[in-house]
Amino acid sequence: MPDIFQNHQVLQFPLVWHARLIVQAEFATTREGIEQTFAAMGLTLTDLTQGSASSGGRYCTWQISANIPNLSLFRAISKALADLPGVKMLL
Repeated sequence: MPDIFQNHQVLQFPLVWHARLIVQAEFATTREGIEQTFAAMGLTLTDLTQGSASSGGRYCTWQISANIPNLSLFRAISKALADLPGVKMLL
């Protein structure tokens, strides 16, 4: 049986990170929350765009691009974004 983990990738920092948040649509302050989260960690967003809404209008997406200098900030920003009100998933 081949080893499915033999071709794993290692993150190289600094990196340009592209992420997507799936958020409950009724949370109107999501943009501000994302911007404040990055600012609090001293990170700069290179792009923040609201994406599409689900067919029922219950969820929407936010597309994020940012320069992340190291692994500890990558972990911290990932956790902070996942903990924002209304966030269902961070991809």
